[in-house]
Amino acid sequence: MSATLENEHVRQVLAHLHSLGEQQDADYKTRMAAREAELGGKLYGIERAQIGAHAPQAIKPPTAAVLYALVLAAQPQLVVEFGASFGFSTIHLAGAINDLGAVASSRPS
Repeated sequence: MSATLENEHVRQVLAHLHSLGEQQDADYKTRMAAREAELGGKLYGIERAQIGAHAPQAIKPPTAAVLYALVLAAQPQLVVEFGASFGFSTIHLAGAINDLGAVASSRPS
């Protein structure tokens, strides 16, 4: 099976996107901690959502690996994603579709 996600260029892009997501998470956590310190307690509900409203919702590598595996297992002909971040999950989903195509084209007819 082809391993799209093992391609060096793809790995570099994923590493870069992951670092962007981690930075955004750090900014969000800093804002959240400052507001909680100001209030003297944990935030929940709408105020927590408002603080995180502009933070990209980047998934973590383990979640991306699960998405990749689910596409391989389901073998769909089409995957639709509505992303809200940097494209980290999109690359994993597209990689799985690409790898499925590589497997299909390598099967004897």
